[in-house]
Amino acid sequence: MDAIASIKEQLSFGRFILKGTTEGTTQDQAHWMPAGNAHSIAATYAHLILSEDGLINGMLQGKQPLAATSWAGKTGVDSMPPQGSEGIADWSEWSL
Repeated sequence: MDAIASIKEQLSFGRFILKGTTEGTTQDQAHWMPAGNAHSIAATYAHLILSEDGLINGMLQGKQPLAATSWAGKTGVDSMPPQGSEGIADWSEWSL
């Protein structure tokens, strides 16, 4: 298996797990904010999909992510998640 086929397989499996985990989740459940530092299911889901877009289109293809171009305003998020220095960002405001 080449690298592209491996990445496609891993992304497909990740989507399968995500769909199975979130299937049947209501809007209220998806946006419920747990106590502590955890984020809502919706924010975590958005992070996963936006990260996949950034990985495939940005890093692997050297293009702008779809969420910033042809899908801008159609993703269901008001803004892109904040980027932190050294890969750590405070999502507390963005995830609401």
